[in-house]
Amino acid sequence: MHQGSEITPSRSVASFFNQRADFYENYLNHTDQKKVASRYISQMLEGMAPQGPIRILCIGGGSGEGDLQVIKNLSGRRGRKFVIDYIDPSATMYEKFLKRARKLGLDSGIGNVYLKRFEDVSCRPEPQDVILALNSLYFIKNWKTGTRNNPLKKMLGLLRPGGVAVLVVRSVRSPHTILKKMAGGGRTTGDVLEKALRKCNISYYKEDVASSIDVTDCFGKGGKFLYNSASYKLLSFIFGDRWARLSDKRKSALVEKLKELSVARNGRRYMKAVHQYFWIRKGNGNVKETAETGKAMKDRRALEKKLKGSINSVRNFPVKGILFRDTTPLLRDKELFDEITDYAMMLYKDEGVDFCVAKDMQALIWAGAIASKLHCGVVPMFRKDLAGPVISSVYSHEYNPERLVHLQKNSIKRGQKVLMIDYIMATGETMRTMARMVEHLGGRIVGIFSIIELGKLQPRKGLEKYRIDTIVKY
Repeated sequence: MHQGSEITPSRSVASFFNQRADFYENYLNHTDQKKVASRYISQMLEGMAPQGPIRILCIGGGSGEGDLQVIKNLSGRRGRKFVIDYIDPSATMYEKFLKRARKLGLDSGIGNVYLKRFEDVSCRPEPQDVILALNSLYFIKNWKTGTRNNPLKKMLGLLRPGGVAVLVVRSVRSPHTILKKMAGGGRTTGDVLEKALRKCNISYYKEDVASSIDVTDCFGKGGKFLYNSASYKLLSFIFGDRWARLSDKRKSALVEKLKELSVARNGRRYMKAVHQYFWIRKGNGNVKETAETGKAMKDRRALEKKLKGSINSVRNFPVKGILFRDTTPLLRDKELFDEITDYAMMLYKDEGVDFCVAKDMQALIWAGAIASKLHCGVVPMFRKDLAGPVISSVYSHEYNPERLVHLQKNSIKRGQKVLMIDYIMATGETMRTMARMVEHLGGRIVGIFSIIELGKLQPRKGLEKYRIDTIVKY
């Protein structure tokens, strides 16, 4: 069913692509960004839960060179069927999208088509399992605000339980972003998107994914920059209409910087392009009760009584108005320490845990001890100082509205069983953030274990689908 085709395409978007469509696709021959994006996104989404067809919304779908390849990869991996909804104000681009879909054998799955802007009030897509916004935020209005009608909130609202939205933007650290900023552009980066998501109170996690731009045809022998058709297309695409307006001095500086940022490899020359992938997921709402029954319940009550006699309560720490539960005495008492770790081992000894995952501070100490008894490994999540490729998330903590946490991308493989560990669950936001990041890497969370639970702050909210075991409840 096609909707909205009578709407005149927006000039700011449609005129750009309608007039430059051939040029845009020609530029794509220089970069593997779409190939990298489609391969990576489809890999991350291949374990989606829906049993029937997956409904995917392509926002700013353009000619489909990225979105359709993601869907094709998913189809090839799992043999799944899809309903593909499309939003883009350019009728010309939709014709190219349809042509590409036919070529890939996906045209039978095309559902609703909206030839209008996503932020338009009249644009009302159906609920979605997946939303793809690949480099299209640049053309969506008002997403940087925290207003009720923010398009980012609209995306979250469109997701079905268990759904995910994937937003791709430039990284501020990317060489091609550095060049854009030198020319007076390139302001829409991951840093800007992060601020907008926080204003909207939307939880997310992000990661950097690198692709490369082949600039070989722009250089001659000895690394001399050539002003030819290839370099014109590259420079015009990176800098847009600004290139023609720049002074010769500024152009010369940009060319020198481009040479500096590009590297020779296997007889060709490449410039790295780093994009940030933001993942917004909606919980599936499935309820799974804890396994505290029989002997485990009896043991928990006995242990809780012991622990309450050892945990210190400190008023007005770390800030005024907070009653802080100090668990450090439990670390010093070797008998209690052993009882706590034995209790956790008893709960999860039959779960086949591959890793205990915990964030730095006390939680990581408990994770190490419990992992030793479960004969499994430990995966740390730190606020800083994690080497190698990482995924990161910023979330609101009870003492810090912008707390950052990192997780190494290669630490957990798809399907591995994970036990999440904390020493105190207060608002639950730390654990909700950690759980999303672990599942993003493909980890299967078998349970959440914490020594203390502050029930009045509702830490289990948003974690209903997990088994949660705690000992002391206030």
